[in-house]
Amino acid sequence: MLPKITRRKIDLPMVYGTNSYYSKLSEESKAIKKIITPSLDEALDLSGDLDPANQNHYSPEEFKGKIIHKYPEVVLAYVANACSAHCRYCYRSDLFNGSTGKSICSSKELEIYLNTHKEVKEVILSGGDPMVMNDRHLLQYLEACASVKIIRIATKEIVFRPQRFDRDFMFMLECFHAWHLDTHINFMFHVTHPDEFLDEGKWRPEVLVVIERLSELSFVSLTNQFPIIKGLNDSPDALRTIHEKLRFKGITTQYVFQCRNMPGYKHFAVPVETAFKLHQESQHGLSGLSRSKFVMSTEQGKVEVVGLTDKNTIFKFYRTPHLEDEGKLVVKTQRPDALWFDDYE
Repeated sequence: MLPKITRRKIDLPMVYGTNSYYSKLSEESKAIKKIITPSLDEALDLSGDLDPANQNHYSPEEFKGKIIHKYPEVVLAYVANACSAHCRYCYRSDLFNGSTGKSICSSKELEIYLNTHKEVKEVILSGGDPMVMNDRHLLQYLEACASVKIIRIATKEIVFRPQRFDRDFMFMLECFHAWHLDTHINFMFHVTHPDEFLDEGKWRPEVLVVIERLSELSFVSLTNQFPIIKGLNDSPDALRTIHEKLRFKGITTQYVFQCRNMPGYKHFAVPVETAFKLHQESQHGLSGLSRSKFVMSTEQGKVEVVGLTDKNTIFKFYRTPHLEDEGKLVVKTQRPDALWFDDYE
């Protein structure tokens, strides 16, 4: 007699999602496959914060869960709840599954908020990925932000689906610029592994053509930021390649992040001190223009890991909503297994 099989449904924080282009890349690269393919190991420990960095605490009551106004001059708006593919380590899983009440801010709501907060100089369009919207819809958000100096579009479409950056999109950007000459647009990419834009060391042509088109626009700048993920890019060579190759094309890597403490993060996170050493080693041989900061996005703000002594780990409040804490150094006793700032005593 065969034994009875017990089936148990496991709910992971992030559902599986991809598209035909990125799926094909995942067949060629183990690294890319790891980015989007679920693993049962993710469910072994689902501890973590539903809302990493307690962002809802900085959400204005009238626009609760739609707008984050953590720093006086910068506003972040959730404008999309979809991506062309899903990173397993996504710290915005609460937006996708609705666990913390976050939702989409309409372009009209964003315009109303900015009209009553003239101190805002920069808006980050985030989600999800704003680039999943069609040109007409995205233009509505750009128009809503036209009063600010800088509009940042946080996107991974440059590697998820580079075909999205077609000539019609470029024409839309040029039209917006013609109407609003004083507004700068920054594309903040999330390139996590060299295989996403390189094929055996050579640029993937579909990604390269997008970068060349964007680089021709005088009102556009390109930056990159990404987390260190266990078993994916936790090697100095992989990190250095991202910095070096992107910088040669005018893309500065601003931040390298410690994996955020979303549910299940212990499966993805490299210990803080180990990640710091990896980042430091990856910076060897890079010019000052190519270097990045290794930081954690915490409730207190961006905390930079700046050094290790024989016994201590030294942190710096690089960016904080509390001006009196800006630049403050914090010294903690080393803890080699610490995965997050809160793990230190």
